[in-house]
Amino acid sequence: MKIEQLKNTATPIIFIYGNEGRGKTTLANRFSKSVWMLIERGLPAGVIVDAISDLNTFAQVVEALRALYLDPGPYRTLVIDTLDSLEPLLLDHVCAQHNWKNIESPSYGKGYVVADTAWQGFLKGLDALRVKHGITIVLTAHAAVERFDDPRAPTYTMYLPKLHKRARALVCDAADVIGFVAEELRVTVDLQGEEIKSWHRTNVSRVAALLAIRVGRATSQGRPIMWSPRPELMQERRWVGPKHGRSSRPTE
Repeated sequence: MKIEQLKNTATPIIFIYGNEGRGKTTLANRFSKSVWMLIERGLPAGVIVDAISDLNTFAQVVEALRALYLDPGPYRTLVIDTLDSLEPLLLDHVCAQHNWKNIESPSYGKGYVVADTAWQGFLKGLDALRVKHGITIVLTAHAAVERFDDPRAPTYTMYLPKLHKRARALVCDAADVIGFVAEELRVTVDLQGEEIKSWHRTNVSRVAALLAIRVGRATSQGRPIMWSPRPELMQERRWVGPKHGRSSRPTE
């Protein structure tokens, strides 16, 4: 038996998600020497990027990825914006391969199970690109609010990447860093009504979330990028970096 000391020297796959207009695209544009796959076909005013053209089908996306693998040129970062715009192209590709009308045609959600193979092939291509050429992969997606059933606690809602749950699991498993971009909110609580006034001040802080829903007002305090795990967010860090950051530009 031979034992070796190993470490991860590969560049990271970074997955950034958040609601519209929160600075995902602007943040991704800060990575140096980047080439873009603009699946969403939209850029903030004033942002200029080197983008691969004619990405209208999943096959064209795969072909572009293959071309980068053969010759990445001067680029050190690949940005794919956004994965939730790529997903319909991937599902259309799977449906065409199997002569399905749509991904729901197979019973019991089997279409999404078959789509796993396409997602896995795509993610393996990204991994091969970064391993061979040391290219950082930056993926973006919009966010959706979904209910989460935690056996350790009452059901609560989370911000999750706006992908089918099977695709989301595959992408998040492949990512080294998962960050959520959002406005930082400060909740102001109005102690109105006899019932709320009768509560002790120390109890107010414990039930701030409940009060915010009923009589609270939220104000924006900027645009932080949150990397460290929190129960209402999907985050991960297998790569050393800051727990929090800040996107100073207001556009997406």
